Amino acid sequence: MFTVKLINFDGEYILNEVNTNSIRRLLGASVTQAVNSIGSFTFTVLIGHPCYNMILERQSRVNVYKGTETVFSGYVLKVQGGMETGGIISKKVACEGSLGYLHDTIQTYWTTQDPEFTFAQFIAKFLETHNALTEDFKKIYPGVIINDKPTSNSFTVQYGNSYDVLKYITDRFGGEYRVREESGMLYFDYTTEGFGETVTGTKIKLGRNLNSLEAFNDSTATITRLFVYGAKIDEFSQVRVDISSVNVGLPYIDNTEAIDLYGIISDVLIIEDESDPGKLLYEGKKYLEQHSTVTRSITNTVIDLSVIGADGQSFEVYNSYRLVHEVMGINENVRIIKKSLDINAPHIAAIEIGKKTQTATEIAAEAVRMARQNNLDLFTVAEQTYSRATQTALNIVDEATADMVRTEQLNGLVSEDALSSVLSEYLKKTDSISSDNVLYGITALTAVLEDIENRLSVLEGIVL
Repeated sequence: MFTVKLINFDGEYILNEVNTNSIRRLLGASVTQAVNSIGSFTFTVLIGHPCYNMILERQSRVNVYKGTETVFSGYVLKVQGGMETGGIISKKVACEGSLGYLHDTIQTYWTTQDPEFTFAQFIAKFLETHNALTEDFKKIYPGVIINDKPTSNSFTVQYGNSYDVLKYITDRFGGEYRVREESGMLYFDYTTEGFGETVTGTKIKLGRNLNSLEAFNDSTATITRLFVYGAKIDEFSQVRVDISSVNVGLPYIDNTEAIDLYGIISDVLIIEDESDPGKLLYEGKKYLEQHSTVTRSITNTVIDLSVIGADGQSFEVYNSYRLVHEVMGINENVRIIKKSLDINAPHIAAIEIGKKTQTATEIAAEAVRMARQNNLDLFTVAEQTYSRATQTALNIVDEATADMVRTEQLNGLVSEDALSSVLSEYLKKTDSISSDNVLYGITALTAVLEDIENRLSVLEGIVL
């Protein structure tokens, strides 16, 4: 299903073939993709592989293909050789996505106040500077640039690593970016609206393809008080313009709701090219609004049934899918923002979904609601019941097929025939499972859910 190519200066070589009987196979080969992040590809290669001594740090490039689609394009970052206690000699290889090439160049200082200067022109100049300082295979060219939100039309770039400069600019203006390969060339895409599409034909659903789930709030990047500064008052001073003249004498702004919930968490925003206190205050309020929220994330592992044609589409980063988990009360469209996939076991994908920001008011309301549920201790019982049912369902695949898969997994090679057989059996069992052949089966789970609904209805008035 997946082909991996090694690209050196003297030619291209196959690292991983679709044929599971080939000597050109990799172990533990995992691709990770994420929104606004540098992708990665890690794998282990055994000493008997024809390319064992051809994998070179910082020189070798690696591409991963699913059919004709490029799912990873990057370069070898680190190679670590070793021998296990059983005498097996191998190399562990870590690759970084092509966006990482921006770490290898710097941006020089430049500024513009041209009211006609566009964000697309900034990207073009940014990449022109990068390309002038690097090798041909690291050059990145402007791709599709969509920026339909108004900007101040003033840009100042300080000396710094190109990737850090990109992060600073996109943190200021928002949006999403990525580097893609097309016909051997690298292109930089940017949009303010986000990449991807809403997929209606494939769901992430309890009892079908949802293997595990964990939901959590992340407040590590939350800001509740922001100090805002602009340009230096003159070329001989380190003092900067602030917002105190237009903000009742204070150089900072607060999100009082967030402070009530999390306390005072201060940060600073410096806009190098802005001298108007009013505009600084406006930009500061926008920035604080974006960063005083808490990020709610959901991580889970899913069974990709598109491998056997049972679902129309696989789960991909940027796309949105319907997530249905009756026990946890989740039934909403969610967006995949991170995905990790073992190319030798493509039916199992670890994904992170959501990254939905919530205000302090929303968090407080959610906490009250969850406290009411936790006092009832009912959802814990239901989740435990479902966990047992799912595990039992996975265990009732026919033993012959299970043995075949286990044997091939020991060698790091699982054939598509074995994979399809297991998934087909699992899908049939989930459609026909009953309380007679599965301990704590779907019938038991339904009873628990009905009990929850009945008891919540009775307690509705008491809790409120």
